[in-house]
Amino acid sequence: MLLDAGVILSLQRFQIVTYVRVGGTALVFVDWLLTLDDEVTYIWSSTGNFGKTLYFLTRYPAFIDSTLSVYHQVAYSLSAEECALHMRITGVMVMFGILISELILTIRVWALYDRSRKITVFLVLFSVISLAASAVGFIFSGRAETFTAMKDISSSVPGCYPHDITNAIFIAPVILTVGLSVIFALTMVKALQYHKKGTTSFLRVFFCGGIIYFAVLQAISIGNWMIFFLHIEEYTFLLTNLQRSMHSILSARILLDMRREAAKTTTAGCTFDDSDEYPVASAADRRANVGNSLEHDVFRDEC
Repeated sequence: MLLDAGVILSLQRFQIVTYVRVGGTALVFVDWLLTLDDEVTYIWSSTGNFGKTLYFLTRYPAFIDSTLSVYHQVAYSLSAEECALHMRITGVMVMFGILISELILTIRVWALYDRSRKITVFLVLFSVISLAASAVGFIFSGRAETFTAMKDISSSVPGCYPHDITNAIFIAPVILTVGLSVIFALTMVKALQYHKKGTTSFLRVFFCGGIIYFAVLQAISIGNWMIFFLHIEEYTFLLTNLQRSMHSILSARILLDMRREAAKTTTAGCTFDDSDEYPVASAADRRANVGNSLEHDVFRDEC
């Protein structure tokens, strides 16, 4: 079957999307192997708590949805209906995974501000509004989006070809970019404050790792947003799988980094804050009220 130049160009772009998705999926598996020793030491050996639950929710579902995302690109003989159904299922899983990652990042900020009532109200309202708007965008885009089965173009080409993309699909990435900007700004404010006071090694890991991770996620989010606005249908989901993979990888590493650093502190003996029975690393950490946060709920098993 002879294909015209436009179709060939489209298929080449589609192949690039496949490569990026395979790369994003490979990152999930490679990073898991690289951090498996730490996971066994600091996660598996601990008793159950909220932080441990969040770790498993952010780490392991990514194996499933990233693999499904690749399957969507490489499977042969999928009908248009199968393509649409598969994409919706994967989309729901990706949204759930990013939501868990964003929850981890949000709780970190909440902890940094000593569970301030104002910050609590702001973060809750912002999160609810963002989630609602993203859900609406996802629903409307899912209803309008259609696919052409690649077998209708050529039986030798795998995957599904998206078209009829609605502007509603832009809502979620724009909101995610704004949300990351807000979290990043709030983190930087506290980082500057504690830099002037001096920080422990725990807080240096808390801030430095978090800021770097925020920057990486923000860069991918902005890239995703820009690609959507290019209106090149083949590239609509170019960075979606990579974005999901990096959310899983970096949020899991945030929890592992903090547990590792907390373990270094507790090897010298634990101290406790009388107000909540959570272990704290030092006076500087008590000043940050980290003992009242998710981080020490995660760490308390280490003592």
